Amino acid sequence: MNKRNKQNSKRWRASAYGVAFLLMMMAGCDNSSPVSSNNDNDASEPAVIDKVIITPESASLGVGETQQFTATVYDQRGDVMEGETINWSSDDEGVIKVNASGLATSMDEGTALISANAGTVSHAANVTVSNPVQSGSWQPVGSGVNGDVQAFTKFGGDLIAGGRFTTADGQTAIRVARWDGSEWHSIGSIGESVEDPNTSQEAIRALTVFNGDLIAGGWFSRADGQTVNNIARWDGTNWQSMNDGVDHAVLGLTVFEDDLIAVGMFSNTGGGEKAQYVVRWNGTKWEPMATGMNGGVVAVQVFGGELIIGGGFRRIGGLVATRVARWDGSEWQPMGTAGDPDDLNESVNVLTVFDNELIVGGRFASADGREVNNVARWDGSGWQPLETGTSNEVQALTSFDGDLIVGGDFNTASGVEVRRTARWNGSRWQNMGSGIGSPHSGLASVDAFIVFDGDLFVGGYFKATGSGQTANNIARWKKP
Repeated sequence: MNKRNKQNSKRWRASAYGVAFLLMMMAGCDNSSPVSSNNDNDASEPAVIDKVIITPESASLGVGETQQFTATVYDQRGDVMEGETINWSSDDEGVIKVNASGLATSMDEGTALISANAGTVSHAANVTVSNPVQSGSWQPVGSGVNGDVQAFTKFGGDLIAGGRFTTADGQTAIRVARWDGSEWHSIGSIGESVEDPNTSQEAIRALTVFNGDLIAGGWFSRADGQTVNNIARWDGTNWQSMNDGVDHAVLGLTVFEDDLIAVGMFSNTGGGEKAQYVVRWNGTKWEPMATGMNGGVVAVQVFGGELIIGGGFRRIGGLVATRVARWDGSEWQPMGTAGDPDDLNESVNVLTVFDNELIVGGRFASADGREVNNVARWDGSGWQPLETGTSNEVQALTSFDGDLIVGGDFNTASGVEVRRTARWNGSRWQNMGSGIGSPHSGLASVDAFIVFDGDLFVGGYFKATGSGQTANNIARWKKP
C-alpha cells in the first residue's frame, strides 16, 4: 500500500470511530423511557365522571341549624372536572332539607343522607340532627288546675297563677292560686264559684305587684265577697277594691314611673269617670291616659323608658296608630303599622323585651308592609320579621336561657314543628321538646309564661304535654 492509501485508510477509520462514538454519546444522553401504548390511549380518551366526593362527609346539627356542603367531581385520571352539574337531594326532608347549592337545613331530630349526583355517579354524606334544647322536658306542676291559666307573677317568694280555674291540686282555689315549690294553695276568692269554670266568662287576665300588694285584673265583679269591678289588690289577708275599679275587663297590668297602669276593654272607671282603655292609679283613684281610641288595649310593656301599648285599636285621638303606640309623657305616638289597617280581626296580644328590642306578638300577617306572621321585632325605626314567623296566633312571650320564648295556638315556626311553644335564639326557631298539647287537638293553647326557680312555667288551656304526660293547664320546663 502506498503512502497516500495508508493515510486515506487512517482517515476513514478515524471518521468511522468518530461517528460511532458520537452515536454512543447521543444514546447515553437519552434518559427518557418509552411511553406505553395504554398511556397514549388514556391521553387521547375524553374525560368522563369517575367519582363525586362530598365535603364534609358527615355532619351533626341541632334542629334549625344549617350546613353548607360542597361536591367535587373527578374524572378517570383523578383530575378535578370543573363546571359539572350537581343535583342535591335528601332521603328524608322531614329531618333535613337541601337546596340546589348544597345548603342543608335541619328540620327535626333524626338521621338522613344528603346526596350529590353528577351524571350517573353519586356520593352521600350522613347527617345527624339532634335538638340542642333537649336539656329538659315539660313536666306537670302538681296535679294542675281545672280551668285555663292566663296570667302569672311572683309574690312573697311564691309563684302566683290566675285564670278561669276553681280548683288547684283538687282543692278550692277560685281563679287565683299560689305555688310554694311543692304544692298549690288558695289566695282568697275572685269571682263566683261555679262547678265548671270553663263555662263562665269570669277570669283573671293579668297579675302584677305594686307597692307590696298583689294586683289582679280581669273580668270579674266581686272578690272575697266585695264588689271590686275587674281589678283588686291583695292586702295579705283579703282582696280589696281599688276605688270601685273599672266598668269592663282589665287585660294588662304594669308599673310605670311609680304608677300602676291598667289596660283593657273598659270605657269608664267604677265611679263613672271617662277612662278609655288605659288608666293609671295615683294612689287613691284611677286617672285616664287616652281618648279617641277606636279599639281596646290588650297588652302593655315598659321599653326604653317609655310605656308601650298594643291591641286592636287603629287610631288614638286624631292620629293613625295601628295596634301599637308609645306614651311620650303627654300623649300617644304611633309605632309603625302592625297588621293591615283595614282588617278588623287582627290584634296585638302581647309585648315583651328581648335582646334590647321590643317584641310584639298577636294575630297579624304583616307589619310595616313586611310579611311577619304573628310576631315581629322593633329595630328602632320599623318592624322586622323573625324569619317567617308562626303558623297561627301568638299569645305569650318571655325570655328564658338567653332565648325568646313564644307561645300560642300555632304548630310550626318558619316550618319547624314546635307545637304551641317555640324558642328564638336570635337567628332561627327551635322547638322545646314535643311542645304542649296533643297534636290532634285544635283546642289547646298557651296563654302565659313566667320564669320561676330557674324553670320556665307555661299556662294555658291543655290537658297534657306534647309527649302525652298529664299536665292540667300548667306545666314547667324542667332541666335534668
